[in-house]
Amino acid sequence: MRPLEKSKNYWILNRLKLYLTKISLVLLKLIILKVSSQFNNLSSETSKLKVKEHEILREEERIYKMREDLTIQQQSLIEVESKLKSSLYLKKREAQ
Repeated sequence: MRPLEKSKNYWILNRLKLYLTKISLVLLKLIILKVSSQFNNLSSETSKLKVKEHEILREEERIYKMREDLTIQQQSLIEVESKLKSSLYLKKREAQ
């Protein structure tokens, strides 16, 4: 090979390496953008799920409070029923 051909081949080889490096960088940037986008989507979904979780916890707390209130009302009704029966029983005895 003549020196000029060697020089030209060397120049072509270096240009190819440069283009491959640029292409690799562009591909790497695209991959980073894709991963970043997926991460942002996951972060958004995580935030939405946390909000849902808090809503569910508040609802469970509300239901628990309602159950407590119903239990107290049920106990009050049982006491009133017992007093009513006792009162009716006493009235019957007095009538006899």
